[in-house]
Amino acid sequence: MTISVVAANALLSGLRAELEGGTVSYYSGPTPIPGGATTLLLARSTVTGVPAPVDGVLSLPDGFESQRFTSGTVAWARIENSAGLWLIDVVVGVTGGGAPIELESLTGYAGGFVKLTSSAITVT
Repeated sequence: MTISVVAANALLSGLRAELEGGTVSYYSGPTPIPGGATTLLLARSTVTGVPAPVDGVLSLPDGFESQRFTSGTVAWARIENSAGLWLIDVVVGVTGGGAPIELESLTGYAGGFVKLTSSAITVT
C-alpha cells in the first residue's frame, strides 16, 4: 500500500489529537510485544504543543524534559493518550542515531533529566 502525503498528514493529524495531553514514558530493558507489559519505568512526561504533521511526519516538541524516577539506560518509550490508552511503543536512541525518538543521553540517574532532542513518527 502506498499513500499520498495528504493522506499521511490526515492520519497523523488524528494521532496528533490523541497525543495532546498524553504521556511519553521511558523504559529500560527490551521493548515488549505491542502494548504489552512494560519494563522498568525511568521517566515520564506529559505531551503538549504537538505541531501539525508536515510531509507525512509528526514530531513531538523538541527540547522537553522528563525528570528521572530512577537510574538506568533508556531503551524504548511508550506513548499513551490522555486516558492512558496505549498508542505507540518505539525504540529510543541518542541524537543523530536515526531512532524515531532521540535523546540527549540514554543513561542517567534518579533526579536527573531525560531530554528529547528529535522525534519523527511517520506513515508510509
